[in-house]
Amino acid sequence: VGEWAWLQAPGAARALNAAVRRHSAGAALVCMLLPPPPADGGAAYVELLHTLTDGLPPTVLCKSGGDPVMTFEI
Repeated sequence: VGEWAWLQAPGAARALNAAVRRHSAGAALVCMLLPPPPADGGAAYVELLHTLTDGLPPTVLCKSGGDPVMTFEI
């Protein structure tokens, strides 16, 4: 899980959710990277995804295929 390990810290998912909610209040759609499931997976992962997306506008979780690519052009 490497670079996503910080998301497992207590309160990290809730803090990220709050920041995304602040910055997407007027958005019609939110796109976020889908964090990889932990080795133990299961219900804790589903709860993490729920916490990340709770209260957001419609949200698409995108699986990264490797190197992140960001663009503002469609």
